[in-house]
Amino acid sequence: MDFITEYRSLAILLLRIFIGWLFFVQGFDAAFRIGIRNAIQSYSFEFMKKGIPLWMLYVLGYLLFVSQLVGGILLIAGIYKFLAALVLCLNLLIASIGFSLVNPVPDLKHIYPRFLLLVVLLLIPPDWDPYLFSNWL
Repeated sequence: MDFITEYRSLAILLLRIFIGWLFFVQGFDAAFRIGIRNAIQSYSFEFMKKGIPLWMLYVLGYLLFVSQLVGGILLIAGIYKFLAALVLCLNLLIASIGFSLVNPVPDLKHIYPRFLLLVVLLLIPPDWDPYLFSNWL
């Protein structure tokens, strides 16, 4: 590999690890430190005032936290990068819709940068990312 290709490959690897780590830590924190049930209950009153049933909060809450945890691990490892990034984009879309229901102008300062980083990751051709674990199989 020439210098430019190697530099680009390392930059993509760092991007993938960075965004994967952000999601992994958020999912890990919610699942094992705060607790998924506690995290959901902290928002449940506001959502239930808007007519969202509690069962839906639990289903979506567990799906969002599991997708953050697993999606983060997959991005870091470089396994199913495209699928993991798409699932995490969907995760952010659901979260932003949910928070918009509670507050018409929600503070999405953590959602927008992650979404943009995921979109960049999705636009990168697979052959530019030689450090994907799936490429080594």
